[in-house]
Amino acid sequence: MKGSYLNRNLAIDTLRGIAIVLMILSNFTGEHLLLPHPMLLRILGSFAPPIFIVLCGFMLGLSKEKKQAGFGYFLKRSAIVVCVALGVDVLIWREIPFLSVDVLHLIGVGILFVYFFLKLPRFLQWVVVFGMLFLTPYLQPQLGFIAVPTFIEFACLTPLPSFQILLNHWIVDGGFPLFPWLSCLFFGAILVPLKDLYDGLKGDKKLGVIAGVFSLFVVACMSWILNPVAQRIRDNYSELFYPPTFGFVVSMMLMVVLGVLVLEPVAHRRWFSPFRILGRHSLLLYVVHLVLIVYVMPEKQKLPLSLFLCVYIFLMFAIWMGLYIKEVLRKGPSAP
Repeated sequence: MKGSYLNRNLAIDTLRGIAIVLMILSNFTGEHLLLPHPMLLRILGSFAPPIFIVLCGFMLGLSKEKKQAGFGYFLKRSAIVVCVALGVDVLIWREIPFLSVDVLHLIGVGILFVYFFLKLPRFLQWVVVFGMLFLTPYLQPQLGFIAVPTFIEFACLTPLPSFQILLNHWIVDGGFPLFPWLSCLFFGAILVPLKDLYDGLKGDKKLGVIAGVFSLFVVACMSWILNPVAQRIRDNYSELFYPPTFGFVVSMMLMVVLGVLVLEPVAHRRWFSPFRILGRHSLLLYVVHLVLIVYVMPEKQKLPLSLFLCVYIFLMFAIWMGLYIKEVLRKGPSAP
């Protein structure tokens, strides 16, 4: 694999930056856009979590295989994400932490799962990934898929639901439960040797791989579209993964692979610079955008679409300008 992957990979930074734009759109929509949400916004908002989760898994797999990272590295990364998730729950959402199973909860816990997962033989790793995907549609009706996961704010404390309900949140019906979202983290982690093989191919063969991945992506999308399930809107959040289906998850996995392969030859170009800047600060921006949405915007105020889009564009511009100024100052001449 090219040495650049051990430092910064521009395609991954760019794709992560695109995911940040979509993540802010999704969460801003959920908190401040009047229902019903346009289908285009629902679709776009559904892309961000799988991009983040698969890319996180890939970077973990890269650290394990190329840097020989040990358990201490994974434990430290897990602790950092879990602490950020705790801070988000307590200081931003002002709720009892770890009940609803948000994306940081999944990643924080999943990092440790990835460490042990990567110790399995390659064949068993693929069995685990697809086994989780095939099990999910069975577990969802068996355990139930609750309308809205448990949120208990400090301002109105209520008794905790049963242990079984909370366990179900983590297994199958929270915001980002282990089934199937942990399979996305695992999938990203096992892409590293395949990426090595791809990097060794000549130009025409690389185009063939991209065409093959695109064909699989189309098939997965058709499976998702032709096998619909009743989609829920959870507390004004209207992404198309409540619940996540087999076709949706597989199509999103392939979309991330396709995105990296297509962006690699062009991600260095100037017009991708805004996304690269955003992509280098993903965890920081996750926290910052929630602070802006919850504390700067009037609480729970729902906006019409035209005003919502104006505020969203201004918010994105302000975030990007802040990071751009930070980058310029960091690269400025050293003091004498």
